[in-house]
Amino acid sequence: MIKTSIAIALIVLFFSCSTENKKENQVITLTNGTIEIKLLPAVGGRLVSASLTGHENILNSDSSQWNESPEKRPTMNPAQPFKAYNGMIVWLSPQSEWWIKQDLYPELKNARSSWPPDPYLTSAVYQISNQTANEITLISPESPVSHVQFSKTFRIEGNKVFITASARNCSKDTVSWGLWFIARMNGWDKVLVPSDSTDLIKTQYMKYPNLHKPGLSMPMAVILINLLNLKPASQPINPNRLLLSKIQ
Repeated sequence: MIKTSIAIALIVLFFSCSTENKKENQVITLTNGTIEIKLLPAVGGRLVSASLTGHENILNSDSSQWNESPEKRPTMNPAQPFKAYNGMIVWLSPQSEWWIKQDLYPELKNARSSWPPDPYLTSAVYQISNQTANEITLISPESPVSHVQFSKTFRIEGNKVFITASARNCSKDTVSWGLWFIARMNGWDKVLVPSDSTDLIKTQYMKYPNLHKPGLSMPMAVILINLLNLKPASQPINPNRLLLSKIQ
């Protein structure tokens, strides 16, 4: 048996720039002959497939949803039933603050709701701002909920996928958010997550062979949180979060 692997690198940046409007595609494929990825700009600019060329997709995502007609796509109304497309997506964190910094939906704000995620960042159509044979950048709309705009760049090199997520503060206030990279994979896949320091991440786990239980088959969400140690002069900050400076 030949063992193959795909490495995915995740990078967090914060930015301030304008978007370039271009027609979005249903599914975009990037390949270099070694690796192949598929992206769905029409639903949150998400990565829906990553594989070595000719091999199985390592992400959990239903390919029958990728080319749906626009009327079947999610709306921006958080009261509508949540439709999962899975794959790899970026969320704001913490989840407990998703709806408390907005006034469009007072019922969600008053309830301090932790669901659903901001639809403008996770389900809206992303525009293509730049595309080459091995790299593409997708831009979200400016969210009237979180007042944040995402930019995501996907680049393939060898057998690796490099994913850079950036966030822009569209409000006139200073806000504090973290970024979550969430990759849904098969529940029995073995996933290795690198850490720069044992002080940052403490894990509890079952031994891999013990996970194979008859009758159980479920997707698993792997949440990768970038821990950045920033020390603003004015106040301490949770290392999982970053301050987004207000627009001058």
